[in-house]
Amino acid sequence: MSKNLVTKHNELIESSYRLTLTEARIIFYGLSLVNPTAKDFNYQFRIDIKAFAKMFGLENSKDLYSHLKTAAMDKFWLREFTFPTTNDRKLRVGWLSGIEYGDKEGYLKIFINPQLQPFLHQMHNNFTSYHLENIAKFKSIYSVRFYEIALMQLKKLPRDVVSFKMLISEIKETLEIDDKYKKFSHFKTRVLEKAKKEINKHSDIKLNYEAIKQGRTFHEIKFTVSYREKQNEEQLPLLEAQTINLSPTIIEKAKNILLRQNNRLDVYSIAEEFKAFAQKNGKPNNINGAFIGFVKKKIAKTE
Repeated sequence: MSKNLVTKHNELIESSYRLTLTEARIIFYGLSLVNPTAKDFNYQFRIDIKAFAKMFGLENSKDLYSHLKTAAMDKFWLREFTFPTTNDRKLRVGWLSGIEYGDKEGYLKIFINPQLQPFLHQMHNNFTSYHLENIAKFKSIYSVRFYEIALMQLKKLPRDVVSFKMLISEIKETLEIDDKYKKFSHFKTRVLEKAKKEINKHSDIKLNYEAIKQGRTFHEIKFTVSYREKQNEEQLPLLEAQTINLSPTIIEKAKNILLRQNNRLDVYSIAEEFKAFAQKNGKPNNINGAFIGFVKKKIAKTE
């Protein structure tokens, strides 16, 4: 599981879309196979049913191939997401461009829409990476969405605890559930509470929230997110093996290099991309030296 890294552009994380949990798992399985720093982007991936089952704890599921095929061929084929472009315009894009299958051999290949490439590949800044194991045990698609949004906010700033606010109408638009949970009590129980419990139980972050009223009506949610302070004994060795620490001193050195070159690349985004690259290709012996070399290569590409 330690190699199953998902990297997505923040605009994709913030975009408006609705997926079932199975549809999301199909996409995340594919994204975990994508090397975001590779020269070429692989638009297609074959689902290894056994690997998929193990990844999401579905070893006891009956006829998983048929279930995945039905999910892909049914509504997922039509699923789209919306994100803002320039001049207050929005773009609606489909997730998939094709599906290839063979029932006799349990063969299922997914073709990602090529228009997704800028959100998944060769990203220089404004992206978020995480290990698939942190969402693999979620049973609610809302837990997945809130995890990504919360982690994105946490990684934007070099702080241990980050707070951010979202209008309830904004949350519903992002999740594309404007037509659901009209009563706040239903929205709280079925969306917010469920996501909070699963994130705090199964992931590497801790999420809390406060509902804020405008007059007599709940209007927005204040979220507070932090990395979990304690890990259970089973998780700890795995997380230690995955961790790539960059000291504040080396981050500051990288900042100064960018400033001297008059380069506007974000040092923290470069750090996340470096971590993703190192976790995919192996932890270098000299972390700080490798990171500075990585920064210089990024600068060279933008000149």
